Amino acid sequence: MSNGAEVDDADDLMPNDKLFVSDGEAYKKKEEGLISSGLSALSFGASWAYGAASTFAKEKIMDEQTRKQFEEAEAKAADTLAPLVQTVKEAATPAVAWTDKKLNVATEVIAEKKKQFDESEQGRYLNSTIQQAKEASISTGAAIKATIEEKINALQPKPSTMNVSVQHIAEKDGKRISIYTLHNELGMQVSICNLGAAITSCRVTDGLGQMSDVVLASESPADLLKNSHYLGAMIGRQCARTSGSSFTLGGTTYQLTKNDNEVNHLHGGNTGLHHALWEVKAGKGVKGPFVHLERKSPDGEDGYPGEMTITTRYTLLSTRNCIELVVTAVGSKDCPVNFTNHSYFNLNGHVASDITNHTVQINGSKYVDVDSQLIATGKLLDAKNTLFDFRAATNLGQRLQDKDIKENKATNGGYDHTFLIDKELAKTKGEDLLLAAEVTTGAKGRLLRVYTDMPAVHLYTGNFLDNTNGKAGAKYAKYQGLMAGYPLRYVEVRVFGLKSSPVRAIQSSILALCLFVSILISLI
Repeated sequence: MSNGAEVDDADDLMPNDKLFVSDGEAYKKKEEGLISSGLSALSFGASWAYGAASTFAKEKIMDEQTRKQFEEAEAKAADTLAPLVQTVKEAATPAVAWTDKKLNVATEVIAEKKKQFDESEQGRYLNSTIQQAKEASISTGAAIKATIEEKINALQPKPSTMNVSVQHIAEKDGKRISIYTLHNELGMQVSICNLGAAITSCRVTDGLGQMSDVVLASESPADLLKNSHYLGAMIGRQCARTSGSSFTLGGTTYQLTKNDNEVNHLHGGNTGLHHALWEVKAGKGVKGPFVHLERKSPDGEDGYPGEMTITTRYTLLSTRNCIELVVTAVGSKDCPVNFTNHSYFNLNGHVASDITNHTVQINGSKYVDVDSQLIATGKLLDAKNTLFDFRAATNLGQRLQDKDIKENKATNGGYDHTFLIDKELAKTKGEDLLLAAEVTTGAKGRLLRVYTDMPAVHLYTGNFLDNTNGKAGAKYAKYQGLMAGYPLRYVEVRVFGLKSSPVRAIQSSILALCLFVSILISLI
């Protein structure tokens, strides 16, 4: 055998038997040294087989007389075969011992040859190459796994342990524009952008358990920066319109930015809160995950007196589908404020049909009179038995088609009015707030409720939307969404009626320091 190593031991039990061992083989025999071991094995096997057959025959086949004759024959045979069996056993014992010894020697030789090869240059190179291949394979597999996991997480981000996830989408003035998404235990998700402190998404199930986004919002950074319709944004220092873009306070007249037809002041001016980039802290509180936003409005911004620090805190309750929104402000000078959140709701889903299949109920019997420029005249008008009477649930589509509403040029053919809340109508059992309004849609089985500790609520039916760029390529047209504005405390959406399912709700709360321009804040 080429390249073999001949092993010969002085204590061989069977002289002239030589074992050849080569790389990659255990061992091979050159002569017939293991015949006796084979005979022993055959003898044992034959003996066992005969014993089994004999027992079966005697128990199952032979009668008593035949069995006795057979046993006598077996006894005579045993006497004759016993010496032969003993001889075979005696011959087999040293053969087995010899075989074990040869195997041990062969194993040692193989181990030695492997050691010599491993220590050789070729062996070291081969082992190094194998190790590198193993490491490369492990590394590549880990990299592929990490890449796949990263892609999956990017496509479908999951809530962190704090139930808040964040996505950075652009930059403004060297600072990140980010969207923070709150998640609760019921599966509801609410997204807030630090640009404008805007609600950009509100995903909640309907009566059939289907998830939809029920707020209108911009999606691209360019549209978020523009946001000409204030989609989802915080509004202030004053929401609504200020006549002539000025007010007088403490004997001083303050001129505000003219951003409404170059005559009046609208929604805090060109910068206001809706275009500002807010500082953000996010985390998990006692009620649930939250996003806390803060913005310092400098003295004189858009014409307002004093520096003002404004905070907005959104909380998504953990065990209820409820958003709570609390707004506070502290300024260096007295200044009128009137904050609101400008979210548009469409309970069918933001890309679905318009709101004409929604029904609205408002717990108010008076509304604020406005002129042709939508400036409040100071009069409170009786809504009872008029097109402004929403004390009972009323279909919006029918009202919007009424001639007096449809042809109202000031509002562009819709509602853009403030209602004074009747406290007796708005009281609700188990709530410490006033139920200002309810909105429902039978198509999806959702109910929107607006709670507040303020005296009024504003209804706007999206009359000025003009194919505005929205999310997922949507274009928001007239009546695509409605807004319940002015400082409010809770907004609630409940699932009802379409099939048996747990109650789910969306709530939003704003706690503002003041409602009307005529009410001032004594700032510390």
